[in-house]
Amino acid sequence: MQDADSGHKLWMQIHRLAGEMESLGLNREERITRAVNLFMELPPTVRRELHNDIRMLAVDLFDMLPLIATAENDAEGKKTKVGKAS
Repeated sequence: MQDADSGHKLWMQIHRLAGEMESLGLNREERITRAVNLFMELPPTVRRELHNDIRMLAVDLFDMLPLIATAENDAEGKKTKVGKAS
């Protein structure tokens, strides 16, 4: 099991990755094209390893989206209830 610092590190790495993706282009199509071109410049063995990493991250992050939204909504609901009780 990870400690709290490792968890924060995960989210900071995701934030940094998002910034790197944004720096690749002005729109989604430009960013994706540039990222794929950069990927194809890598050696084949590195590409295979990264391909597995990308697949795992894409699937896990996609599955996390609704859970994160629900957790945020629950937290907001609790915050509102506490505010009304005062």
